[in-house]
Amino acid sequence: MVALETVVRAVITILAPVVTKIITYLSKSVLRIVDEVTALTTYYHNLSQAFKVEASNAAKGYINYQEQFTTWRYGLTTMNNNGCGAIAGYNVLKHVGKFSNTSIEVGNTKALATIVRDYEAFHGIIAFAFGGTNPAKIESYLWLRGVKSVTYSGVSGEKAFYEASKSLKPNQIMMLDYWWQLDGEVGAHLVEIIKDSSGDFIIPNGGNGSLKSLFDYIYAPNKETRGFIKGWIIG
Repeated sequence: MVALETVVRAVITILAPVVTKIITYLSKSVLRIVDEVTALTTYYHNLSQAFKVEASNAAKGYINYQEQFTTWRYGLTTMNNNGCGAIAGYNVLKHVGKFSNTSIEVGNTKALATIVRDYEAFHGIIAFAFGGTNPAKIESYLWLRGVKSVTYSGVSGEKAFYEASKSLKPNQIMMLDYWWQLDGEVGAHLVEIIKDSSGDFIIPNGGNGSLKSLFDYIYAPNKETRGFIKGWIIG
C-alpha cells in the first residue's frame, strides 16, 4: 500500500501542473470566445445608432457630449455612463485621419462601433465596462491602428507628462486619464487633448472650452478634486 501511495503521489505531482495549465488555457480560450461574441453583438447593435459631433466651438468636429450615448452599448452598460475611453479613442483616431465624420454635425457610426468592438474583444474594458476602459490597453490599441504613442504613469510619469505637454507642437494631441472626486462620489475620466495654433489646450468631452495650462485642468477645477492616472503623447 505504501508503494502504491507513493506512486500515486508522484503521478499527481507530475500531472497536477500539466492539468492546471490545460484548465487555465481552456478557461482563457472560453473567456476569449465569450468576449468576441459579446463584442460582435455589441458591434451590430451599435451600427444602428447615431451620434452628433461638435459643430461650432473649439471642439468642432469631435465628440463633445457623452450624455447623448444612452442607446450605445459598451460591455454590459452604455456609453453615456462609462464610454469616455471609446470616445477619446474616436477623437484621437479621427484627428490623425483614420476616418472622417459623416457630416459637419454627425459622427461616423461604423468607426465608433469598431472601436467599441475592438476594446471589448481585446480586454480593453474593466468589469464588463462597469469600470470603464482599461488604460493599460490604450497604447497597444493605438499601435494596432498605426498610431504611435508614449505612455506616462506613476509619480515620475506625471511630472514628465506635464513637462512634455509644454513642448507639444500646434495640432499635436495627447490623451489623459484622471480620477475625480465630487460630493462623496469617485470615478475616472479619459479625454483627448489638442494643442491649438495659439498654444491653448482643447479638451473635447472634458467639460471645458480651452485652457492655457493643462496643469489647471487637473489641479484647479471648479468643483471636483482630480488626480493624474496615466497620460499618452500621440505621434
